[in-house]
Amino acid sequence: MKSSFKRLWMSAVGVGALALSACSGPPSQADVQEKIPDRTVALLLAANASANKAGEGEAATTLLPSGEGSDTSTAALVVDDETASRELERLRIYLRDRVFTADHFEGTDGDMAVFLMTDTICTEGTLPKNPGCVAFLSEVDVRLGVSRQSGDRLAVDLMLGAERAAPIRYVVGEDSLAFQVALSQFHQTAEVLGLRGLALGAALPDVLEGRVQVGLERLGAEAFEATLSVLEAVRVEDTLAQGPVVFSTGVAEPLARVMVDGETRAVALGANVAETLLELPYRAMNPEGTAGETLTFDFAGLSFLVSGADGEPVTVTGAGLGNATSSVKLDGAPLVSLDINPEAGRTFAATLKLLEGGVQEIVMEPGFELFLQLALEPLTADQEIEPSFIDNSLHVVLAQDGGRIPRLLVHPADVVGEQPGYFELNPGNFVFALGSGERFEATTGDCFTFVDAPEAPEAGAVYLPIDFTTCR
Repeated sequence: MKSSFKRLWMSAVGVGALALSACSGPPSQADVQEKIPDRTVALLLAANASANKAGEGEAATTLLPSGEGSDTSTAALVVDDETASRELERLRIYLRDRVFTADHFEGTDGDMAVFLMTDTICTEGTLPKNPGCVAFLSEVDVRLGVSRQSGDRLAVDLMLGAERAAPIRYVVGEDSLAFQVALSQFHQTAEVLGLRGLALGAALPDVLEGRVQVGLERLGAEAFEATLSVLEAVRVEDTLAQGPVVFSTGVAEPLARVMVDGETRAVALGANVAETLLELPYRAMNPEGTAGETLTFDFAGLSFLVSGADGEPVTVTGAGLGNATSSVKLDGAPLVSLDINPEAGRTFAATLKLLEGGVQEIVMEPGFELFLQLALEPLTADQEIEPSFIDNSLHVVLAQDGGRIPRLLVHPADVVGEQPGYFELNPGNFVFALGSGERFEATTGDCFTFVDAPEAPEAGAVYLPIDFTTCR
């Protein structure tokens, strides 16, 4: 028994060693020339076809409405399949026959296969070589370094000059591809480019940090997800004539996403923005202003996932504005503060369903609460502000009634009868209140609608844009 186990163990170790040896070391020129073009084109073609199929479904009609006057539910989400096939085949041939060629293969450097570009890449073969491209390659060494990554993926680093500044990386596998941009490499890239980099260097901010990525991944037979991610926290610092500017945002994988499934014609849109900060001189917004020195936009975050498919209601999950209060401040004093569901985990979920007669059903869980605080007194030193906005607040609540999840019915306008649309609570409790004292409350069975202010309002009076109406 021990002998058999030992042989089995040694066999497993041997297989693992062979696998590691196959995945380590630089890829061959032939392997690169075949896999990168073929994988890139195959994945983009499949994703485009799936997106176009999903674009014909109910979810796309709801989440991605077509332009006014369109006679289709929605235009193709990307490009038509015939055009995509033709253009992507041109890309495949270009990469295979003009980029990753044996003539460009310079050799290996550690675990990297290195390709030194020549002016062969300055045309796809049907037109003369681009003069600007030819001149650039005569002045700057452009290399592509290809290395193996986990999951049989290949990474291609764009390397410029003898210093091999690498601002861009492309990673492709059987079921995924991604472009990564290393912002911290831009200053070195400008230096490597010499005179050609002067304009770039002058345009760059003093501090530029972080890494961002645009990616595409196959999730299923016809399901794909496109993402925008912040892989390393982004920070930008620069100096304007009026003073310093600072922008920062945290890691978010992904920051934004679009998912499509051609088989179920499902579409989903999502975001997951980390805490984001922008500080800039007040006079950059108001050159003659004297109200203060520094404006700070402190955005606690943004999250949501909206999804739908044929025959299914649209759902919203994880919707919120981060884990803290978002605000706009002047010299540290809040001008505007915003919160959503501060007492219920700062997120909410909703289900949207179309009922008979064009009525939209919205079910909120656990409910919805918005609180907006205005303290704009400092800004009155530089501009006129409506008195009701200077020091006021808005509180909107859609809450449970007796433990029942709130349900809001949105009735469409009656065009023939010239009756406006309205909202019906069934069930739920609704509050729309201002800090100045004006307040509207409705409960289960009530109907209400938006209303215009009086044509001749009383001086200083505040009117709520909402009132009861007859349920029809």
